[in-house]
Amino acid sequence: MWGRHHLVINSALVGVLATLSNSVTGYLFQTTSGLDGESWKKVKDLGFNQISMGFDDSLWAVTSGEEVFKLNEKKGSWRKLPGRLVQVAGLNENHAWGLDSRGHVYRYSDGLWNQVNGRLTTVSASTTDEYVQSVEHVWGVNNKEHLVYCGYQRTLRGCNWKRLRAPAHKLTPVNVAALGDGQVFVMFARDGDGEDLVTYHWDKKSWTPVEYVQLKRINGSSGRHVVGLDVKNEIQVYSLDKEEWVHVKSPGGEVTYPAVGRTVTAITDKAIPLLPKIKIVQESVSPISYESAEQNGFPAFAAGPPPFGGVQYGGYYHHPRYAYPDGGYVISP
Repeated sequence: MWGRHHLVINSALVGVLATLSNSVTGYLFQTTSGLDGESWKKVKDLGFNQISMGFDDSLWAVTSGEEVFKLNEKKGSWRKLPGRLVQVAGLNENHAWGLDSRGHVYRYSDGLWNQVNGRLTTVSASTTDEYVQSVEHVWGVNNKEHLVYCGYQRTLRGCNWKRLRAPAHKLTPVNVAALGDGQVFVMFARDGDGEDLVTYHWDKKSWTPVEYVQLKRINGSSGRHVVGLDVKNEIQVYSLDKEEWVHVKSPGGEVTYPAVGRTVTAITDKAIPLLPKIKIVQESVSPISYESAEQNGFPAFAAGPPPFGGVQYGGYYHHPRYAYPDGGYVISP
């Protein structure tokens, strides 16, 4: 059930939440398997501007109208949930955390949103327990611009929010990405307008700056991964097991919001025609005729290198009229 309390929130908090709810909506794509981005599939989009994935690869989403949805993967359809939120952080298909436009904190369980004490401008929750029966590591930024943490357990009625100080003076936390073991990545602003951003990793003992990639957005998951967008709008995934950031091939277009679970899901700014992979008729630097391609049952537009099929690079052919997640079709002799 939803709480009936009406809280007065300062302008700084409202401003941050307004940014979340007014971000650009787009088109939704998900990797067919794994995290490498070699191939993507379309997911029905209802105008989502924020998404989150759980430990079991469950997909949660929020629209610009603050509607909350959860994907039924077997049916391929979205289920609308009660309440209105501007942000959701999924743990698995049955559990999640969320924020409304007033900064109220909620936890979803047994089909209901239950209000948790505290007010936040952003939230990230994660766990290493697929069934969400042990501690849930919840990180957020409160209305005083403090980084706070709660080790939530179902036996508790609320959160004992504890502040964690920033790694340096005059760093303001603006975005958090929780890992399942209690570690966290935090994006800080070094200036008042939030344009100069720096990301740090807290390993439960000390802060370490993220230097390998320059990020402009981060998003946590349930488990051992964090996903981010770098300044070039490229998807980057951090693996706690490998302790490294790995680039994920984009589905095409400009990615505006990524999420990670067992796979990667991304909101882009435009629809991308994703076509099934087919085998190239032959591996050759010479053009393959339309007739040869069609006789072998392959679309002529992907028949081979220029002028018939497009531009060749690596082991792929790419047709200029279409966008492929991996640049074209696998060459199979």
